[in-house]
Amino acid sequence: MRFLKADEVIDSKIADLHANSVDVKAITSQYQQIKLIRAMGAAFGFKPFENTPGEFHKLDEQTYKLARRVLRVRRANPSNQEEAGKLYATLVNKVALPKLVSCTKAGVSWNTNLVKQHLALNKHKNKNCLGFSPAVVEKFGLPVVENGLVVCLSSPLDNPKGLKGRCRPLNPLKTPE
Repeated sequence: MRFLKADEVIDSKIADLHANSVDVKAITSQYQQIKLIRAMGAAFGFKPFENTPGEFHKLDEQTYKLARRVLRVRRANPSNQEEAGKLYATLVNKVALPKLVSCTKAGVSWNTNLVKQHLALNKHKNKNCLGFSPAVVEKFGLPVVENGLVVCLSSPLDNPKGLKGRCRPLNPLKTPE
């Protein structure tokens, strides 16, 4: 679930770590690893839940050495989109969920059924679905929360009466009916 969180949430979690901590120096925090993988994915032209890749850029030597050390990458620095897709899929599956991403010749393929299953499990703890990235909110129709109020329910799972797309303020202490 951490891979699906917004960049602001990841940055705040990293900021909570103490600068002198062993985890910060060794980059063993999963949030730091996710941030590194997202930076690599952006350089390779991959975005979460988009199957067609963007423009490919080879990683600079410093970033690749960091990835080799932190994520224990044994492959050479990818020189084309297909090699980058294989590396990106491997790293996302290692840090996030196994079998979340698979690599194809056309790009990467995201297992949305697995994400839906984990989002449904996460709703037991995170009732308002707070902290998810905009791509996840848009793709899976999570409720939009502003200032602690659920202002729009866009998912039929959240709104069983079929009021899809209707926006209405709710009491933040009550869950949607």
